Amino acid sequence: MQHKGVLAWFAQNSVAANILMIALLIGGLFVIGKTNSEIFPQIDPRTVTVSVGYPGATPDEIVDSITQRVDAAILGLEGVDKVSSTATEGSGVVTVELKDFADAQTVKDDIQSAIDKLQSFPPDDADIPEVSVSTSVSSVMRLVVTGDVSERALRQAAEDLE
Repeated sequence: MQHKGVLAWFAQNSVAANILMIALLIGGLFVIGKTNSEIFPQIDPRTVTVSVGYPGATPDEIVDSITQRVDAAILGLEGVDKVSSTATEGSGVVTVELKDFADAQTVKDDIQSAIDKLQSFPPDDADIPEVSVSTSVSSVMRLVVTGDVSERALRQAAEDLE
């Protein structure tokens, strides 16, 4: 009974299997030195955010008068991949995720134009919508240490926490 295939051939030719393994290990060691790595890589979120403050409004009022209208105006614009919104008491935020290779500034301008075309928007009591392009995130975490001790003691406590 004769087995056919690559695995069967390597099983019968152990020298060839060992040579292939050594070649793969050497290739891996050669490439690992050229691989870029970062402990805290910069992340490009590729999002545009529309924020509208509406003091005293409930989340339901914000959904009805702000986020739904902004969502409807933004959907279908060139470069927009996904739209999500959050309504909390006193403010609404619409987050727009961009398609790959879409120019963030162009999409931001298109979103601003679409919002400006909405009639009777924002409501009289609401703030003017702020449209902004998210910037790259470089710091993963910040630590603030406070207390009624000397600066040296605070610095030592922060280093201990780090």
